[in-house]
Amino acid sequence: MHATKLASTSQSSAKLAASEITERQMEFYRRNGAGCAFAAAAAKNPERYGWRQYVLAPDSSQINCAFQDAIGCPEVSTASFIFPSVNTLDGVVELINVLSTTDPFFIESDEYIDGYRCIAIRAKAGQALSWISGFGPFDDFPITRRSPFVEIAFRVKPRPPYKLFMKKSPDGIIHLADLDFLGDLSWAAFQTLWHASIRRTAEMLGHSPDRKSAAKTTFALPL
Repeated sequence: MHATKLASTSQSSAKLAASEITERQMEFYRRNGAGCAFAAAAAKNPERYGWRQYVLAPDSSQINCAFQDAIGCPEVSTASFIFPSVNTLDGVVELINVLSTTDPFFIESDEYIDGYRCIAIRAKAGQALSWISGFGPFDDFPITRRSPFVEIAFRVKPRPPYKLFMKKSPDGIIHLADLDFLGDLSWAAFQTLWHASIRRTAEMLGHSPDRKSAAKTTFALPL
């Protein structure tokens, strides 16, 4: 497992090495905490699927440096930026402010829905627009977004040239669901994981994904 440490962490996480932080975060995916069977499968061998983790401070320069590393490495298709020093909702707001002023990230929408502030963060990855998924250790987050540490995860390379797909994505948009399984899955196995993901997510949330939990929203913050 590859973990790139580009920053020191906060006092609360200072005793944890970058590798341990990464391991705990990836275990969240492996046990299907995000409700996505594909992420659970890829997290068992993230390097094989081009999924790289970076342990960072919420600093614009370091975030940009990590992004340039991820987009510049041919073997990396998906990046996770983990921020162990961000451990409060106020800290998440500060992180969002940093991201909004850090190239190539920007806020596409910021809306108030059902008592939550739903913020959609995007990144320009070449010619594509990458949807950013946010996670963190907060009870106020949708259960599928409750990970050990605050993280943003997103794709940095063009969508694979799929021959078959269950649901066509909008043109020019890339996101976590675009992991390439490199021919590891038969069509039948792919369908099984797809339906398992839909079922698992609905069971965890108690309903189908809504604006607070769907992929379009990066962070849903309680007002």
